[in-house]
Amino acid sequence: MQRILTELGIFTPQNYQTLCKPQGKRHVGEFWIMRYPVTNAFYVRFATQHPGLNWAMPVGKDDHPAVNMTWQEANQFAAWAGCELPTVAEWEKAARGTKDVRAYPWGDQFDPQRCVCHESGARGTSPVGQHPGGDSPFGVGDLVGNVREWTKDCDANGFPSCKGGAFDMTCRVYGLIHFTIWVEGGAPDTDCGFRLVTHTHPRRLPQLPGIVHQVVR
Repeated sequence: MQRILTELGIFTPQNYQTLCKPQGKRHVGEFWIMRYPVTNAFYVRFATQHPGLNWAMPVGKDDHPAVNMTWQEANQFAAWAGCELPTVAEWEKAARGTKDVRAYPWGDQFDPQRCVCHESGARGTSPVGQHPGGDSPFGVGDLVGNVREWTKDCDANGFPSCKGGAFDMTCRVYGLIHFTIWVEGGAPDTDCGFRLVTHTHPRRLPQLPGIVHQVVR
């Protein structure tokens, strides 16, 4: 399990309704984020210890992102692993970096060959890490497409957030870094997964069987 250290810095949040106009600057501190979404091979370790989850290990998809968990279950997994879900601001910082204001992790022009999305003809999830050309300036992968990802924030109605678009979505729009989806009730879906962040050095996290914390800078 690889995590990437994001540097301290200022980044510029944006809002889709204002057509990408900067919304001021915001400071987000240092944190570690998983290079890729949580895979089925990782999630099954949690599922076997928590019977009753409405989740089954898909055959032959160990290295695909895990999907079909509620926002609450994603938070439970994060706590089990000694981590958290990223906030919207942390997710956006990991996707955009701190040097410029970009629309997608790789730049301003949408390219369906850099992600697993509707525009590229995807029919389902794919193994993580298959599109390194879509990595962010920090080297974080699969932020756009493959699966949209639960994040920590909720709106004024208590609807949890998710980011990034998915294999069955038009990622030209839903993959925009600043585009946030709010999901009533935090309901599960077959195109929604998550990744983890921590503010503690990964080597100080609980040791989970079969999991190696590899630091990537």
